[in-house]
Amino acid sequence: MPKKTDVIKISFTADMTKGEIEARIVPKQKRGVMTDIKPYLNVMLSAVKMGLTAILADLPVLRPATEPEAQAKVYIFKDEKNDNALYQTRKAIYQVVADVFKNTLKDLFPDVEFIMETVAHQQDLVTEMSIEDAADHKRLIEDIAKEVREEESTKDDGTTKM
Repeated sequence: MPKKTDVIKISFTADMTKGEIEARIVPKQKRGVMTDIKPYLNVMLSAVKMGLTAILADLPVLRPATEPEAQAKVYIFKDEKNDNALYQTRKAIYQVVADVFKNTLKDLFPDVEFIMETVAHQQDLVTEMSIEDAADHKRLIEDIAKEVREEESTKDDGTTKM
């Protein structure tokens, strides 16, 4: 039998009338301790997958594409009206789930998303530049880096550099 501390329990209660949802986690996670995150994260992600699978298990699925469809990268609705209706239903559910995960990631990791966007932007920007423009751009980035790092160091030691 597992020890009480080996069991993680995550439960949700939803009041559909009030539009409220509550999550309880037992044992409570120790705040700010990175090593404690992994088991909770693993349980939560596994539970979300299992929950979605259980809720959506009875939703009909469109037939797999035939070999000619796959090769031509096309999908033909056999029963145009019913298959299209099923596709629209599945697509709407897919979009709701995708939006929730996208917004959750945006809320939880704004720093990571910003940095990934800036890296992609810088790569696109530089590939369009001439060698001279890229060198100028590199100097601009180096100046910004110097300014940011100097600003940080003035906060650390309490002095202001002019």
